[in-house]
Amino acid sequence: MHGQYVLVTGAVGAVGRAAVAAGARVIGTVRHEREVEAALAAGAHHVLRNAGPSDALIAGINDITAGRGLDRVADLAFDSGIAD
Repeated sequence: MHGQYVLVTGAVGAVGRAAVAAGARVIGTVRHEREVEAALAAGAHHVLRNAGPSDALIAGINDITAGRGLDRVADLAFDSGIAD
């Protein structure tokens, strides 16, 4: 993973830290502005808000990676789509 761009959803947890430890360039996503600092403290190199149109997220990824795109995605949004 060294040098690869990895998108980690829910970037405040252990998977984001593990990706950083493996040498990845972690782009974390968070839902709320209040989570940005926690994601950065957890080791994310960049943090994007995932609370709007997907084209804004894609534009942010393209800006960060200079159009290269992502090498891997770790989608950890376990609660989305789960019925109560």
